[in-house]
Amino acid sequence: LSEKGVRVFVGVSAPLISGKEILAPAQVVGLPHWRQPALVRLAHALLGCCRLAVAAPERLLAVLRASAHQRGASLRSQIKKAISLLPIARLHPDVLHFEWPSALCDYLPALKLFQAPVVVSCRGRQVNIEPLTGGPEAGSRLRMALSVADAVHCVSRAIAEEANRYAPIAHKACVIPPAVDAGFFAPVPHDTDPNRPFRIVSVGSLIWLKGYEYALLALRKLLDANVPAFYEIVGDGPKSERQRILYTAWDLQLGSALRLCGSQPPERVRDILQSADAFLHASVSEGLPNAVLEAMACGLPVVAADCSGVREAVTNGVEGFVVPLRAPAAMADALRTLATNRTLARTMGTAGRQRVLREFTLEKQADAFLQLYRSLVLSKRGEHRRGK
Repeated sequence: LSEKGVRVFVGVSAPLISGKEILAPAQVVGLPHWRQPALVRLAHALLGCCRLAVAAPERLLAVLRASAHQRGASLRSQIKKAISLLPIARLHPDVLHFEWPSALCDYLPALKLFQAPVVVSCRGRQVNIEPLTGGPEAGSRLRMALSVADAVHCVSRAIAEEANRYAPIAHKACVIPPAVDAGFFAPVPHDTDPNRPFRIVSVGSLIWLKGYEYALLALRKLLDANVPAFYEIVGDGPKSERQRILYTAWDLQLGSALRLCGSQPPERVRDILQSADAFLHASVSEGLPNAVLEAMACGLPVVAADCSGVREAVTNGVEGFVVPLRAPAAMADALRTLATNRTLARTMGTAGRQRVLREFTLEKQADAFLQLYRSLVLSKRGEHRRGK
């Protein structure tokens, strides 16, 4: 977007700013984080008030008004909202884009402060998991975010349909899938020795919805079918989840056929993908998984569970195999087919790479977002001219 002439400001919680170089050339705005020491937050708030009072006193008053006009909010809540708005109050955005519904709910006063069109992104978990597991409040917050947004960006048609169950968004939903840097995630020649173990990889957080127990069961079935295989999982998560996976691996006697790689930098993730023979995605719920697209960009055939938007990226029998949810036997059968027919595996990997280049490039994604933003700005200006 920056290369297309858009000035981009990204609000990032203060503890994460150390990684701001990856966001260049966007300008990073440090937001308060409530795990910071109270004195640090207070010092930042006072400094922000002073700067705003000198540079734009009318914006400081607008912050105070926007924070105070919260129905039923306590004084403490109003103060917290004011502190959260101070870092961004000096901005004059044409569009506000919240990457998660929860972020929009946390920054509702910003809507009154800026009076700019609002986009909210629906990516997966906050639409198809948290409203079912987080109690009535999670569903209410999702409905609030979907209702107040001028446009709802969905990463897949499946997520758009799911979100529409909580609020009518069909008239303002815009499906823009994830994108992959196909220059970074690209195939490279690697060892084709047919006698070495068939290398399988998964990338994703160690959390229950990624379905790793089904993947481990599939690995056990593959080994029992006398297919030498080695499975790597890239990602980290809560200690309890890691222990659950390790216990399952011990219980299934997987031994040296499994390696948990933990969290890795992007370069190392790419290297592991490039050295693998197939990508396994056993998730029970997704939006449209970035990890699958990155694997396809690296020329890997994919075996993916049939959840949410997976079929919008993988056609069964073309870029890989789409198998039923929670079906380790079907996963093992698909992996065995790839392991015993390397020509088919390479053909599917090539097809996956070509599909990424056709449908999931950064250029295509940026153009789609730019078109969405421009349409919202023009619509807003039209409303002002009509006196709405």
